[in-house]
Amino acid sequence: MDSTLSIVVPVFNEEGNVQPIYEALLPVLSSVGMEWEIMFSDDGSTDDTWPALVALNRSDERVKGLRLSRNFGHQYALFAGLSRAT
Repeated sequence: MDSTLSIVVPVFNEEGNVQPIYEALLPVLSSVGMEWEIMFSDDGSTDDTWPALVALNRSDERVKGLRLSRNFGHQYALFAGLSRAT
């Protein structure tokens, strides 16, 4: 059975940071020798975090996003991301 490594990243108003974290993780994840995904859990951001995640997904389908309806807090966003991760 093949395994998929899932990295879950809760974010809140992080529009300027989603691309840099993706770029930092990409060479590391590409070297692990297995399928992987990055699951961003948007905890009700009010900036352009969600559009930034949508743009990343369009360029790399291994980048996934979960958008919470409001700010529930870091732990809930992490739990929600973990529950949706492959």
